[in-house]
Amino acid sequence: MNTTWILAADGTRARIFAMEGTEVQEVEDLSNPRGRAAERDINTDRQGNWNGGGRQQGASHSYEPDMTPLKHEEEKFAKAIGEFLDKASLEKRFDKLCVIAPPEFMGRLREKMGANAKKQIEEELVKDISWFSDAAIAEYVKQHLH
Repeated sequence: MNTTWILAADGTRARIFAMEGTEVQEVEDLSNPRGRAAERDINTDRQGNWNGGGRQQGASHSYEPDMTPLKHEEEKFAKAIGEFLDKASLEKRFDKLCVIAPPEFMGRLREKMGANAKKQIEEELVKDISWFSDAAIAEYVKQHLH
């Protein structure tokens, strides 16, 4: 029988369910506690400063990185999920994969997922359901998967 894995994830939690026929059962529950932390708790260092060398000699400016500490934690979490799925794919633990995630995190997952797992993606749904109960996720999956 074919096994479809359903990944319901956001930046703080990833839940993986196995679906065989109409039966849906949770396989794994991964969490990213640092993804729930406040920015100030992740990055305790002050922002970097630099002195401009232009016309206004001695002017000081704050440097703000493109990626916040929280987004960096989500990147690391997406990479860990991708590695887990790629390993499971190589071990033939599932035949097809459905990914359900909010838009921004879906993009991170696409970037970080390995080639083996990517080949098995059958469907992507842009929705944040990782916080739903097991029964609600199972019902959502049964209603929305093609």
